[in-house]
Amino acid sequence: MDYVFTTGGKELLPQIRPLWNELKKHHVEVAGIFSPVYARADWESRRADLERKAFDDKLRVDLVTCGSELIAYAVSTIDHKCIGEIDSLCVKEQYRGQGIGKQLIRRAIDWMESEGAKSYTLQVVHGNDRAMSLYQSLGFRPVRHVLMIPPQNLD
Repeated sequence: MDYVFTTGGKELLPQIRPLWNELKKHHVEVAGIFSPVYARADWESRRADLERKAFDDKLRVDLVTCGSELIAYAVSTIDHKCIGEIDSLCVKEQYRGQGIGKQLIRRAIDWMESEGAKSYTLQVVHGNDRAMSLYQSLGFRPVRHVLMIPPQNLD
């Protein structure tokens, strides 16, 4: 299969919305007792957060298409402290395991490095073991664990 990689900035964000919604569903499925947290997420808020976070417009979007179908994306940012982050990554389920995610991560790291980022980070939803394995295979390691009281226990 021929995959086409396209790179741009925030102007490409609207194109990832359908895949972001698939990623949101996946997070709801794997997040266990925290599923309600991910279920409440909405695209417009996420998009605004990404745009706000990127210091000096340092936001990169990589799209992957097969024919006319968008099959994967990665969004990366660099903040005011020169910390790079892969903020969102999604590969359609039927295309996983073919190295597309690895290519997107490597492209993001190369970009962050070329833009002067001091470190590279990402976050993984607890329970997303397949993603965790992918990230660890590329050298990412856990730094801290964030604990939260499940939403239903806050009432």
